[in-house]
Amino acid sequence: MAKSFITSDLHLGHKNIINFMPQSRGQFKTIDDMNEQIIMNINQIASSPDDTLYILGDIAFYSPKKACDFLSRIIARKV
Repeated sequence: MAKSFITSDLHLGHKNIINFMPQSRGQFKTIDDMNEQIIMNINQIASSPDDTLYILGDIAFYSPKKACDFLSRIIARKV
């Protein structure tokens, strides 16, 4: 059965978010580690291509192409 999920504020590639949010993002030594963990966490929850993930905003601090490259690694359908 397909499921729907909602997320926002992924901030992929946002170097300073590690400093701004030490409680939740301070565990990461590098922005690459943070990005990889975010993608892995999403794919563990929204794990089917039939699932839908609504991403409400603040997706990435990258070029649109690089942001799309990251988003393409998410298994679920993205809106």
